[in-house]
Amino acid sequence: VAMLAFMAANLDSPGGRDGRRWLPWIFYLASGVAFLLKGPVGVIFIFSAAIAFAIWKRDRSIGRFLLNPTGLVLFVLILIAWPLAAYLSYPPILEAWRREVVGRVSGELTDGDPWWYYVYSVPLMLLPWGVFMFMTRLKRDPRWPEPPPSPMTGDLWRWTLCWFVPGIVLLMFTPTRAKHYAIPLLPPFTMIAAAGFVAFLDRVFLPRRRNLLTAIAAMVVAAVGGLMAAWMIRRDLAIGITVIILLLLSGGLAGAVFEYHRRRTAQAVSMFLLAWVVMVAVYSLITTRFDSYKSTADLGRRISSITPRQEPVYITGMGEAQILYYLDRTAVRIDPPEKLLERLAGHPQRYHIIARASAAEMLSTLGTVRVVDQTDQLRPRQKAADRPTFFEVTVLP
Repeated sequence: VAMLAFMAANLDSPGGRDGRRWLPWIFYLASGVAFLLKGPVGVIFIFSAAIAFAIWKRDRSIGRFLLNPTGLVLFVLILIAWPLAAYLSYPPILEAWRREVVGRVSGELTDGDPWWYYVYSVPLMLLPWGVFMFMTRLKRDPRWPEPPPSPMTGDLWRWTLCWFVPGIVLLMFTPTRAKHYAIPLLPPFTMIAAAGFVAFLDRVFLPRRRNLLTAIAAMVVAAVGGLMAAWMIRRDLAIGITVIILLLLSGGLAGAVFEYHRRRTAQAVSMFLLAWVVMVAVYSLITTRFDSYKSTADLGRRISSITPRQEPVYITGMGEAQILYYLDRTAVRIDPPEKLLERLAGHPQRYHIIARASAAEMLSTLGTVRVVDQTDQLRPRQKAADRPTFFEVTVLP
């Protein structure tokens, strides 16, 4: 929302610039919300792009937009109010903030991916629509009606670079890396892909019946080859892959027929519908098989089902404990584990504790330890000693 407000007010386009006075307010209000949701990195992404574009354009109106006093006051209020309220209600949150922000930048929470991780992960995330970015220069078939003016102005290219480059440089040289960190930097590429998609629809590739039959034959051959490969190489995923290939084949055939009959709207609708249906199918039939959080989520739900509601569940030594999102019981977090031992020692009763598997020996100093449940699979780069484990500890007198 912040970027959209900035674009509307400061980018030259076929429709001109939007001069409404409240756009800077929307920009700063959305920037403040980005800070609340994602912390400093959200603000860094937004302002690095805006400031880089202002420097590149050397346009004083952009400076006036960024220095809007009402917008700045809104932004500062949001920037101060919530963190202050959070600190006053729970002072230890400062350590959580330090770990989340400084820990990721310093490498304390690093996951081991190389600095060039985004070189291949970003292009993959831009699929399938990213392919159309290379079609913005296609020549329009004169038999199509005249399209509206192309949004592919020099400002859009400059804005795309200003939006993407500062943020991706920051991510590449931050030790903690993950593919979803780059998602906020990708929206400008969707605009370019949209322009390429329109250019693609304006260019008829199948004006003759022979070309249509050739395209259909090529799609059928590709589908048969994909099906054979799936059943030979990945039989465990073959059913899901078969469904996806048949969806792609049916959507491709429909798009080719619509293009042959020059039904541009129907062709566009069929392509978007195909993309959404395939995404749902991939997520439902393939992605869930590789969901590394599912095991943790399932453990959290199992713990909730077997733990009496009136009894708390202690959690210690787990670092970023995603299991808490799925735990429907009162959770008491005590770190480091030594502090939990001090608290429970001398209070004989039964306790429910979530910790790493390696904590069993340490917990045995309290009394009787029983492993009730564990995650059924390890996450990438997770060792067996770090497996989330649900213990029942009976503290002895």
